[in-house]
Amino acid sequence: MAWPSLAVPLVFGSFFILAMADPSFVCPILPCEREISLRLYLHQVIDGPDHNQVVTVSSRHPAWFGTTAVIDWTVTDAPQRGATIVARAKGMQVQADVEGPGWFHYFTMVFEDPRFGGSTLAVMGQYLSEGEMAIMGGTGEFAMARGVIKFRTVKNTAHESYKQLDIHTFYVPTRNVVHSTPFRIAIICSCVCQIQKIFLDSMMCNTLTFDAYRPYIATADLPLKWTTNV
Repeated sequence: MAWPSLAVPLVFGSFFILAMADPSFVCPILPCEREISLRLYLHQVIDGPDHNQVVTVSSRHPAWFGTTAVIDWTVTDAPQRGATIVARAKGMQVQADVEGPGWFHYFTMVFEDPRFGGSTLAVMGQYLSEGEMAIMGGTGEFAMARGVIKFRTVKNTAHESYKQLDIHTFYVPTRNVVHSTPFRIAIICSCVCQIQKIFLDSMMCNTLTFDAYRPYIATADLPLKWTTNV
């Protein structure tokens, strides 16, 4: 049969026609991609019996340039002692500014809650009192994650600090993929995502809307209220 050879041109052609007819189609959130927003709190304890970071490389530089610490910060559902631990931020923190405080950190946020237990987010960025960090990837429920974490300090003492994390990420969950006949569906979904990316890279998505595909979005508000339309 000759029709399979026409499949790829037809798919590309269909995307192009739909994009021209309806601008909202250019930047959809596909069924294979989900979106989630979480508000959590990062707890850093510098010293004391329950400290969760250790300096492993010291520096004699006036600005502590090169100082390195290993971190195991807790991520909780409230900025207070005794709050529920949702995840742990495991990684490193480096003083990377020769002129003054300029800490850079990279860590894996390992979730421990029942909903996302074992899943991870890979995070990196500058450690300021307020700013943004990049989500570079993920595993488990957060496979192929991309997004941003906006943060600000809400409590700060000489020994510990709490930062509010507003996490916003897109991801493609892989945990429930059945590797049998439905596996073909997963392959098709992946192909569609790749085809979509070509269009996203070539068109101005920032002027368009996601509204037509809101039914496919999964949202969450830890720790108790979960809603999904997927």
